[in-house]
Amino acid sequence: MVAHSGVSLVLRSVVFILLLAALVSAGSALAQDSPVEEEPSRPPDATATPSGAGLTGAVQDLATLGGPDALLCRPSGQGPFPTVVWAHGRVSDRATFERARSRGWPTLCAGLASRGFLTLFPIRDFEHGVGPANIPYNVSELTQSIEYARGIVDADPSRLAVVGHSRGSLLGLLVGLERRDLRALVLTAPADIPPYFSQAASRVQELTAPVLLMVEESDEEGGVAAVTALDRALHERGKDVRTIVYNRGGGHYLFSRVDYWWDDLVAFLREKLA
Repeated sequence: MVAHSGVSLVLRSVVFILLLAALVSAGSALAQDSPVEEEPSRPPDATATPSGAGLTGAVQDLATLGGPDALLCRPSGQGPFPTVVWAHGRVSDRATFERARSRGWPTLCAGLASRGFLTLFPIRDFEHGVGPANIPYNVSELTQSIEYARGIVDADPSRLAVVGHSRGSLLGLLVGLERRDLRALVLTAPADIPPYFSQAASRVQELTAPVLLMVEESDEEGGVAAVTALDRALHERGKDVRTIVYNRGGGHYLFSRVDYWWDDLVAFLREKLA
């Protein structure tokens, strides 16, 4: 009887270890399946309400109201509010696009609203957001979004900024060269898309908005070289530019989520949109 009990105990232990290993393996598989781009690291620290809608909630999808394909996040309190238009990065596949639209981009939008900025987050058409040939089309889309933002209830068009990431940074730079109503321009890990990036870098003397350049040193998409080139061009022309190169990890997609860089973004926007 003692020997039989010992065998049973050993068998139960083996079964338990096998089950535990299976659970650990499943957890690892789920972790590897997380979206690569535009995935939030944590929820925003407050909620916002859509401008003029009288509803509560962090994010308003304007397309559901017959408006443009964009997210709108309004701070709590009384406006008018400093206003930010966010130009997102390129998304390479439909599945990631849908995850970014439902999870990552709303977090960025609501995160800025929680810090007091009325935020318009236009969503570029997936089919038009891939090749270099579509850059002029994307610039036109962003220009239209800025004009729309200027007319939003509670927006303050005299305190207007554009924030861009990757491809969105290049679009923000191109738009910034043509506008005189921007009070701040934030470019994170800009995409060097020929010939548009080099052409824009050669025209930075036309910029009137203060610029914040941000990149993480392990950027795997050429963002460090692009930031270095822009930083040099802007300084050579005596422009108001601030450059931050992080070394705390995250690479190119650090700026697709609320993370340790967020406070620097908010501080710059508060300074320039005060």
